[in-house]
Amino acid sequence: RRSWLFFQPLELHSERPVTLVNGLGGKPTGEAFVRLASAEVQAEALKYNRQMLGKRYIEVFAASDQDLELSVQRQGVRDFSD
Repeated sequence: RRSWLFFQPLELHSERPVTLVNGLGGKPTGEAFVRLASAEVQAEALKYNRQMLGKRYIEVFAASDQDLELSVQRQGVRDFSD
């Protein structure tokens, strides 16, 4: 949920907007994939790079569905689409 709030007021993709990646043993890695509504919104989201979320700074990178799938295959996934 905090990932969603971080990107407000940007429009997230309507289906599975946030996917958090887990490591070994099901522990969160700190890696999240956020699907955005359009290429224009993605360009705006990149401006959030190195902004703060609580006490942590967030790195924002463009990623593809293939990047997500590779990460999930390596580590696992926790889906927060609901």
